[in-house]
Amino acid sequence: MLAKTYPLFLLAARRALPARVSPRRAGASFFAPGTVVLFARSAMSLTGPISRAISEGGLIGVSSALVGSEEASFYRHLYAAYSAALPILAEIYDEVKSGREISSVVDSTARLEAYPMSKVDGAVMWRTGETARKGNIDVRIEPPTAGIYLGVMMAQIDVLQRNGHGWSEICNETIIEAVDSLNPYMAARGVDYMIDNCSTTARLGARKWGPRFAQMVSGDVVPNATKDVPADFRRWYLEHPVHQALAECMKLRPPVNIFVR
Repeated sequence: MLAKTYPLFLLAARRALPARVSPRRAGASFFAPGTVVLFARSAMSLTGPISRAISEGGLIGVSSALVGSEEASFYRHLYAAYSAALPILAEIYDEVKSGREISSVVDSTARLEAYPMSKVDGAVMWRTGETARKGNIDVRIEPPTAGIYLGVMMAQIDVLQRNGHGWSEICNETIIEAVDSLNPYMAARGVDYMIDNCSTTARLGARKWGPRFAQMVSGDVVPNATKDVPADFRRWYLEHPVHQALAECMKLRPPVNIFVR
């Protein structure tokens, strides 16, 4: 669910981030500096250092890399995103479980000849990405981006676990596939390449649910990310059983990382 859908709510995530650093010129085509910086702080931070931290050290690898105010920002965004994403992911799960999703895919596929799929990368953000990926931009773990991403991940993990899915399936479908496979392709080739080389079901799902997640970030997460986190939330996150399960699943991965030119 999450792996093919989350790139589209990065649009809202980047709008919530102030442009606080200046990028270097990135080739002949150059967008407004703030736009390039915001792309770097959302999409490039996610597909780069955030994904690497998860791949190398699990979800805890992200939170343990942050201290002080950055750690506090991470947990505020984590809590806000987790709370907002739970009902959406439960809805997606029910759509699949009931068979409504596959019926919708069949109907949509029948309409594709008359109504082709829309472009995923038509927005200014993704056009900016073509320039940003060619530039020499320093990218780090951005606490709000990391908190939002992991908050949605944790929500999907809990939805799947509550519906009886095994930990190996949960870890692979929610985490490993994203950080070790899909994100490297998106970093190298762009969101359209990543999504539109997936199945028809995934391509349709990204277009259907992406706007819901974008609205979730701008309407629910960002306005609530300044509020205090419940006292027991940090402990809940750090002691969640997914961390142990993920550590075991990561041992079964091939010893070679995916590399895309």
